[in-house]
Amino acid sequence: MLPQIKGYEEIKDEDELYRRIHPDQIKCGKISSAAFKQKTPDLSLSIARLTTPGKVLQGYPRHGLGGLIAGIFRKEKLEVFHAPVPCNYAHAIVYGKITDSKAKRIANAAKLICKNL
Repeated sequence: MLPQIKGYEEIKDEDELYRRIHPDQIKCGKISSAAFKQKTPDLSLSIARLTTPGKVLQGYPRHGLGGLIAGIFRKEKLEVFHAPVPCNYAHAIVYGKITDSKAKRIANAAKLICKNL
């Protein structure tokens, strides 16, 4: 387990996280598992209580927005932690290998908040 860094926000299981969704990753009004697959060991999200949907989608007019709670990732034995970057204090990371089966379960738990196609 990765340590909580002093001064960073604790992410509780019930905290909602936002994920920007590419238009190709929305199928029949649902988020496809491709939205949660990654080539690196970390997946970028934002902590909903620290941002707004508009801020997450700023500069990405065609993208949609997905939301899900942090506990979904932890149920899949993935780490979730706050990782602010200079232009986004709400930035969070999900760390660990997301297999195809995990990505499907995560996508099934996610909700499509808005679809900007």
